[in-house]
Amino acid sequence: MHNNNSPWIFELKTDRKSETLKRDESADIAIIGAGIAGISTAFFILENTKKSVILAEGYKLAHGATGHNAGQVLAYMERPFKSIVDEFGLEMACDGQKSIETGWTLIEDMYTKAGLTIPFTRFSGSFAFATKEYAFEHLERNYLVQKGGLLPEEKDFWIADNCPWLDEAKKKFPGAFKVVSQKEILERADTHDDEYVALSIDSIGCVNSAAFSEGVGQYLLKKYPDRFKFFEYTPIGKVVLKENFALLDAGMHEIIAKKVVLCTNGFENIEIFDRSGLGIDKKFHKEVSGVIGYMGATVSKSEKFPFNCAYSKNPKEPYFYVTRRQYDFGTSGFSTLTCVGGPEINLEDRKHYIRDYAYPEDAKEKIENFIKETYGEKEEKKFEKAFFWHGLMGYTKNMLRLIGEEPQNEILLYNLGCNGVGILPSIYGGWKIAEILSGKKFSPSIFDPQ
Repeated sequence: MHNNNSPWIFELKTDRKSETLKRDESADIAIIGAGIAGISTAFFILENTKKSVILAEGYKLAHGATGHNAGQVLAYMERPFKSIVDEFGLEMACDGQKSIETGWTLIEDMYTKAGLTIPFTRFSGSFAFATKEYAFEHLERNYLVQKGGLLPEEKDFWIADNCPWLDEAKKKFPGAFKVVSQKEILERADTHDDEYVALSIDSIGCVNSAAFSEGVGQYLLKKYPDRFKFFEYTPIGKVVLKENFALLDAGMHEIIAKKVVLCTNGFENIEIFDRSGLGIDKKFHKEVSGVIGYMGATVSKSEKFPFNCAYSKNPKEPYFYVTRRQYDFGTSGFSTLTCVGGPEINLEDRKHYIRDYAYPEDAKEKIENFIKETYGEKEEKKFEKAFFWHGLMGYTKNMLRLIGEEPQNEILLYNLGCNGVGILPSIYGGWKIAEILSGKKFSPSIFDPQ
């Protein structure tokens, strides 16, 4: 067994001082949850409005999903795009995709304004396919996105000239892909496994979202000492919504705010009481399904970064993904961190996720088997001494992020739901919440609370 040992948490500052809630406090806006969603929401509210903000975190900054993820940045929704089109229509679905893609500009703005120096790279990543089901799903997504007027600059799709379903793809998606040799696909995917016969190319980034959140948080505390307060080890157990304000119960003390924003993964035991006479389910977190993702990483002195590729052999099983990026390994200086993820399990029967639960051997074995199949035994042996960690992803019912005002009481707002790829949606959600709080009205969106 291994401990839950995240390389992102390893990089955080050990001398940063935490402040807890020691008396009753009040502010214009109270934000619950100090992961990348909470930090981004605080950033845009403080930068784009004159409102005061209190950020409350039940444990430590960025030590939840933000500190236990894969560190991948991409404008991608885990839900099949066609199903989003079927539910909301092509225009709204494409507007949702376009909104997430604005996250690229927003994250760069945050990085620059906060004066961050942590490694952050953007490049072209890949997704390799062995079967037509998942490949066709991605081809259909590209087709629909282009039909809706979005033409992503770096999107491309390759199918091998020896692919058994090449003719079917030509009939179903004429002109939507290039025919190349399988050797080109395997080289791009950096694998010798000849089961892969198709490949999608898209823009991707790599960043330590925990270090990113920590850096932005430090910037906000320094720039807005009169309008921003941040409390760690301050769990909120109850939120009472009044007619014109919210009361947050933090045990010995309370926070009063004109508005409250939930920036959690949906699994905190927060009860919501609506005293305005409207019915809001006080146990809203039961609407979110949990998935625990397992990851591993090894550090080397090679400079084979940046790199990203996801690999799908069976569309009914979670895909694996690999990234290589620059990593600060303390006294030994910058190295290459190779991360692998893929194994996951559903959180059964509303069980509580235990952050410090030991890393299971079967997840480690799945990662090692994948490495062996994809890259060979020599690479697999590197994972004998490495980082191993897990994190909780919260999936909303419709598998889309929840961004906006609670329809039954606008005192409550949401920026929650990881849904697998959460960095850009979290940042876009933070920007949109700030715009809503400044009085801007938005057209209906696929992310609206229902």
